[in-house]
Amino acid sequence: MFAAVVLADFQGILAALTPLKTTHHSTPVPVSLPEDLLLSRFVLVRHDGAQPPLSPLYDGPLPVLERSLYFFKLQVGKRQETVSTRRLKPCHALQDARATKPHPQRSSPCRPGPVAAAKHFPFLSLNQGFDPCFEM
Repeated sequence: MFAAVVLADFQGILAALTPLKTTHHSTPVPVSLPEDLLLSRFVLVRHDGAQPPLSPLYDGPLPVLERSLYFFKLQVGKRQETVSTRRLKPCHALQDARATKPHPQRSSPCRPGPVAAAKHFPFLSLNQGFDPCFEM
């Protein structure tokens, strides 16, 4: 009997509640681009994905060849690449600035080898098995 009363009260409380409006957690589509990005001759391109510590977050400056609302065509070395405007940042450089060469991909940024480790960490001997990438 008591359970039926509690259940009826609970159903009355739930019936009085209105459901929450759904939300979309996507980023809005850009309607226009910032003026700095539209007028800059050079841009910086953000790296996507995980990066090693202390590595640069942006490549560039890279010259802009073509602009649109969603993509820019950039000169990267000897080739042209199309990059989303969401990854771009205007480069505030001098008028006589030059484009940089793309950075070569490092195969292993954190394995200097025993000789380099001994040079940077002279208090350790080479036979201790020191690994500079080991984190405690």
